Formats: sequence, C-alpha cells, structure tokens
Amino acid sequence: SFYQADVADREALEKIFSEHSIEAVIHFAGTTLKMLFWLNGGAAVAMLAFLGNIWSKCPSSVIASGIIKALWFFCLGIVVSVICCGFSYFCQVCFTEISKHQWLGSILRITAVLFGCGTIWFFLRGIYAVYCALCQHFGASSQILCF
Repeated sequence: SFYQADVADREALEKIFSEHSIEAVIHFAGTTLKMLFWLNGGAAVAMLAFLGNIWSKCPSSVIASGIIKALWFFCLGIVVSVICCGFSYFCQVCFTEISKHQWLGSILRITAVLFGCGTIWFFLRGIYAVYCALCQHFGASSQILCF
C-alpha cells in the first residue's frame, strides 16, 4: 500500500542521512585533529624562525628564554595532539569493531576531547609566554596582560 511504501522510503532516506552524518562527523573530526597538530607545529616553526631572526639582530636573553618556554609549550601541544589522535583511533575501534565495548568507546571519546582541549591550552600558553617575553624586552609600559 501507499503508506507502507512511504514508511519504507522514509526509513531508506533516514539510513542514507545517518550514514552521511557519520561520515561527515568522522571527516570533521579528522580535520580537527590535523588542525590541532598543525596549530602547535606551525607556531613552533614560526618561533624558531623568529628566534633566529631576532638573535642575529639584537640578542636578548629575555626574548630567548620566553621563546624557548613557548617552544616547550608548543612541543607539548604537538605530543598531546598525537595522543589525542591515538585515543580517537581506539575510540572508533571500540564503536565499529568491538560492539560490546561501547562504554569504553564513550570514555575514549571524552578523553580525546579533553586532550584536544589540552592541545589548545598549550598553544595559548605558548602564545602568552612569547607575549610576556616581548613585553619584558620592550618595557613594562607594554605589559597589558602580563601579571
């Protein structure tokens, strides 16, 4: 009958949209993980270039120590983003291949999100370290956010 065909069509459409939604979520999650990695990696490379440039013009131990501190935070951010990728992988394994361990997949997903937030925190902390070093180098009147 017409009603049964309509229900079957609706169920088929819901299945297609559900599969595309899952693919979209996985795609955006992968893109986010790459961005978290490159955020800290790019900042570390930029700080090394900046340190090399400024050191050749006017060596400053204040700026050097601030940039080294920032590099430490950016490198920690890179490590945490790689760990985040590992938790994400094992989370997907739990959801797709080991169906009886859905609870473990949920725990791993929350852990991956927390590590992702940690990556952003390390990036912001590295930026703040550079900012404070530049404020110290150029004078106390420039200190807006340094406490």
